Amino acid sequence: MNWAIFWSALSSIATFSAVLVALYQTKIAYKKKLKLSFLDNVKIAVPQEDNFIKMIGVNIINIGNKKVIIKQISIKLGDGILLFLPELTRYVPVKLPYELNVDYSVDLLFELPIFIRHVKENILTSGVDKRDKIVFRIKDSAGKEYKAKSNFTFKSFLDKFGEVSAMNS
Repeated sequence: MNWAIFWSALSSIATFSAVLVALYQTKIAYKKKLKLSFLDNVKIAVPQEDNFIKMIGVNIINIGNKKVIIKQISIKLGDGILLFLPELTRYVPVKLPYELNVDYSVDLLFELPIFIRHVKENILTSGVDKRDKIVFRIKDSAGKEYKAKSNFTFKSFLDKFGEVSAMNS
């Protein structure tokens, strides 16, 4: 066996491996990644009104290592998409686009009665299957989409929370 060829081949494999590691590290260095959680049981105390406001929404945590700019939040309804703007609530206003720094989080919340009213109106017009899960969709400035799927179908959600809308209207 020619040891010079062996060591040369081993050296080439090591160099190639080092290049792969270097390329992988540069790709990972600037990664956007969000963790989303569906929130369905949030209550906000309103001192002026002496009661609690029920909210629903999404908690977003930036677990990547690059700042993410949230441009859009929507909910999937059948073949269509219903856009929700955080300005729909007067108690926890978050304006879009929203800059979310690394290791920070934000709650995008909507008043439950307003959310239910929009869902009911759009179920009638968009042909949503009530057995579909409720899915919030977040889009960042690069167009990347993140999803938060709830445990609720539209039907189970309206069965559980529909009376809240009637009480607060």
